[in-house]
This record gives sequence, C-alpha cells and structure tokens, in this order.
Amino acid sequence: MNHSYHSKVQVSYGPCPPEEFAGRFNEKRKLPEILTKARNQGQMVMISGARGSGKTSFLDWAEYEIQNKPGGLESPTIKKAFLETPGMIFTTYKDLLTELKEHQKFGWFKRALDNPNVKKSIEVVLGVLEKASSLAGPVKVGIKSGVVATRAFLPAETVEYSQLLSSFLIILRSLSGELTKNEQFFAILCDDAQWSSEPDFHLLKDLIRNLPPGIAFIIAFRLESESMEKYVELRQELDRFGHTEIRLSGMTTEEIKDFANLRYGLSVNNSTAQFLSMNIGDPFCLVSCFNLLRIRNLDPSLVNVQKVLPEAVDPARCIYSELDQQWRDRVDSLSILHPPLLLSLIACMLGTKESDIVRLQDELNQSVVFRRLARESYDFAHPSLREYRRKELPESVMIRLHSQAAKCFEALRDRFPEWFVDLSLAEHLFFGREYKKALKSNLQLSGRLYDLFNFNLALQMTDRAKICAEKTNNKRMLAVALHRKGLTLQSIFRFSDSLDAYNQSLVIEREIGDKSGEARTLHQIGRVHELTNHFNKALKYYNQSLVIEREIGDKSGEAQTLHQIGRVHQLTNHFNEALKYYNQSLVIEREIGDKSGEAISLRTIKVLKEKMREKKEK
Repeated sequence: MNHSYHSKVQVSYGPCPPEEFAGRFNEKRKLPEILTKARNQGQMVMISGARGSGKTSFLDWAEYEIQNKPGGLESPTIKKAFLETPGMIFTTYKDLLTELKEHQKFGWFKRALDNPNVKKSIEVVLGVLEKASSLAGPVKVGIKSGVVATRAFLPAETVEYSQLLSSFLIILRSLSGELTKNEQFFAILCDDAQWSSEPDFHLLKDLIRNLPPGIAFIIAFRLESESMEKYVELRQELDRFGHTEIRLSGMTTEEIKDFANLRYGLSVNNSTAQFLSMNIGDPFCLVSCFNLLRIRNLDPSLVNVQKVLPEAVDPARCIYSELDQQWRDRVDSLSILHPPLLLSLIACMLGTKESDIVRLQDELNQSVVFRRLARESYDFAHPSLREYRRKELPESVMIRLHSQAAKCFEALRDRFPEWFVDLSLAEHLFFGREYKKALKSNLQLSGRLYDLFNFNLALQMTDRAKICAEKTNNKRMLAVALHRKGLTLQSIFRFSDSLDAYNQSLVIEREIGDKSGEARTLHQIGRVHELTNHFNKALKYYNQSLVIEREIGDKSGEAQTLHQIGRVHQLTNHFNEALKYYNQSLVIEREIGDKSGEAISLRTIKVLKEKMREKKEK
C-alpha cells in the first residue's frame, strides 16, 4: 500500500489534473479517433453525463492530450466554460475569441491568425460581443420563431445577426484553410453548455451546423431535468449533421482500480472495485469515498468501503460534514453567490479585513472545496456543495446572507461589470426581502433582458417584480409587471398565459384610472388575438384601444393601432379597408415625425397596392 495514503490530506473535489484522469478507457480511445477526422471535416463532440460523472475532468484531459502531451495530437486549443451566472450574454464567446486573438504557441497557427480576413472578423465580432455581453447600450439579441435575429447597434454601423454569424464563420473558414495546408486541426472546448443563455445557445447551434474542415468543437453538457430540453435540441443537431456524443456513465471495475491507483496510489482488489462499480461508479462519489477512508485512516478493504458507503453516495453532505467550523461558515456564506466569486466579494461576505486578504487567498488556493478560475476569482470545486447548502440553510439565515450580499455588491460596485452588479442586486435584494428596492431593479432588468430577447430570464425577473409590487401594495407597478409578463409570454408563444396576465393588468389599470396603460394593454390583447387568428376579437380590442388613445391624445399609440387594424383587414382580404387604415396611420406618423413608422407604412402600402393590382389583373 502507498504510504502516503495515511496522510489526512484530501484529494480536491474539483476537476482532476489531466495526468491523474483515470478509467474511461473506451471514451479515451474514442475521442482521438473522432478528432483525427477533424482534419478532413469539422467535428462536433458532446461529452454528456450526470452531475459528478467527470465531464470537466474529461475536457481537461482532452485539452492536454490534444495540445501538450508529447507524441500526442499536438494541435492548438482554446477552452472556456459557460458559468452559472444568469444573464451572461455572449461572454464565453468573447473570451474564446480574445484568447484566440492572443494565441502564440504554435508558429504556423500564428500565421493563420495573421490572415487579414481572420483579423478583421475577430475585431468585428469582439466589438459586437463586448456590447452584448455587458448588457449595456441599445443592443438587441433577437430569437423569434426559432430563428436568431440579432441586432447590435455600433457607433458607425448596424450589425445584423447574419453579419455576426458570418464573421464567426469567416474566422473558422479562414483558419480552416490554413489548418488543412498543415494537415492539422484546431479544437474549441466549452464546459457546462447547459448554462448557456438563450442567445448563446442559438449561436452554439448555428456554429455546429457550419463547422468547416480542421475545426473540432468539444462541449460538455450536464444531464438533469432542468436542461433536458436543450439537450434534446443539441442531440437533434448532432444526429442531423453526423456528429458524436460521448456519454459518461458509471465506471467499470477495471476503471475504478485505475482511478484508485492514479489518484490515490492504492491497489484496490477486484471484489472491492466490483462493489464500488455496482453501488457508486461516478468519480464525484468515488472521491468522496476514498477521502472518507483517508480522513478516518482506513484501508480500502471491502469491509471499510461498505462502512463509508452510506455517506459517500451523498457526497455534498459528506464533504460538508467533514469540514471544520470555519470552512463550514465560509461555505454557508458564499453558497448564495453565483460564480465567478471575486476575491474582494468573498472578503466582503466573510467580513475579512483588507490586511488579511492575502492569507484568505492562500487558504482558498489550498482548499478542497473551492477552486481558482482566474487570478482572483473562484468557484465551488463542485457545484453540488453550493446547491446542497442553499437547500439546507434556514430561511432566516438565507435572508440575512442575501441582504449582506446586496450590501457587498453596492459597496463594491466599481469593481464589477455593470451587468454583474445589476443582476446580482436584483436577486439578492429580492431574496433579502428588501422589496421596495428589489421592485425597481427587477422591473428595469426584466425590460433590458426582454430587449435582449433573453425571455426566460426576463420572465423570472418579471415574476419577482410582481411579487415585490404585491408586497409593497404598489398597484401601478403591479399593473406594469403584469403587462411585461404578458408581453414576455406572448413572445414565447404562450398565448393563453399571456392573455391571463394582460387581463389581470387591465383590471388594475381600470381600477387606478391609468388610461395610457389601459390602451397599451387593450392593444396587446388585440395583438394576441391577431396572432392566434381570432380576427374579430382582435378588431374589437384594437378599436377599444383606439378610442382611449384618441381620448388622451396618444398620437404614437393611435398610429400603431391604426396600422394593426389595417393589417387585420389585409389578413382577412379586405384590402380597401386595410389601405384606408394604413393611410390614416401614415398621416399621423408624418405629423409626429415618426420616420421609422412612416417608412414601414409606405413599404406596407406599396406591397398591398401590388397585391391589389395583381388580383385585379386576374
């Protein structure tokens, strides 16, 4: 037996070093076979598995095998992860391209990056992603009817999503040309794709569909109930384009013996390994099991493994129970935060003095429950520990911690990106039950996320705003939140739920005498009926909206409603009526100087007249 086994130092619960990556014999053989094909045609590989199955460790091993291992594939790679932080729009792609731009290790690959088309496209895409990832400025990332329709307004030009995707593909195709000359390939590795935002996920699918020769895209995806819809979509893309999934499941007897030897220097007999394979099998639980044996100074016999098994199969609880009180307190305090956990934020949450930050950083670097992401940012070594503590902490403690987190973000605002502060404050103020502040931040942020077409997160923020308005008895803001909820639900085609939210908003607007809000909501109810082909109902609500808009002098709203009434008549083939309403809308748009609306009306009238002429000629 290896003498070091009796040391009580634990193996980290984070991804293992590539040289210690154990077992997975079949998967290890399969990946190089797939990647060698990348020289002739683009390859997409999805590494999938349940929590704790070793996906991140597999990616780290793959990166090492491809780039660094002597005698290995020796090709350039870049690797980033989608973090669990809500609202991270395109940040991962921006980081990937930034690293690509600075890649220096491979001389021939550096020459490929000097290609003028590649350099220009990288700069274009980075400019767009910089704006989109910050949630700042008039940036829109649109996904409608399953089609991505992104708009990002730069100072000198408008960049459509097609241009954004085209620039990405120019980069990949230009690199492909250089790579195939050298009979090489380039690997892009992305971890935790299940946490990608809606815009990120759609861009990921578009890139998968267009991979040129010499490009290998390897992603890790965690399988759980919350992410199965995304998984099914990705699986369909894999099948459609002939790409590969490598599923990580339980480890075999021989793989567990390999694991024990490489990570712990142990020789585990067949009966013990077979027992573990039947009862555990995944690396996360195996680390928990062997760490328990090490802490308790027990040999890895079958009897001792059977003793610790009940704890090992619940690894997050096991990890926490073996920590001393200081680390338990730290885990509790930081469990409510989303990664990345910047050192200054950690220090604030723990009440650490500035003079002690260096010591705190050293302790974090040596911890088995936290791992360093970058120079001064950290995450839980395994996200299960954070999730376990969130479920276990008493409600009163959670409220206090969220309130403390909100204070920390307010105090450290200048040290974080704007989007990170805004998203974090919206969450922590809400769960800290500071409803008045949370109402404003969640409602504002829901609007920004809606404009970015990040509908699921916008809906979450809107629901929080609704609760805050109810808690503070703010009926006006409650009506606004319900209207926003209806708009968001409408955008994801949940029309019945959308009508329910609009009708609730309408009752309140009439109760408090908000004529402007009432007109907007009536208009949107009409719009839902139009989208669901209930045209008579649509006209009924549009006309109710039109009466109020004229009553209160809302010229812009009146022009929009007139246009929609015209559209309903056009859809029902009443072309003369449609033309009448379009012309009424056009008059008002010219009166108020609405150039955009005027252009749309002129174009619509032109198309309609052409249809009327064609019909007459027939």
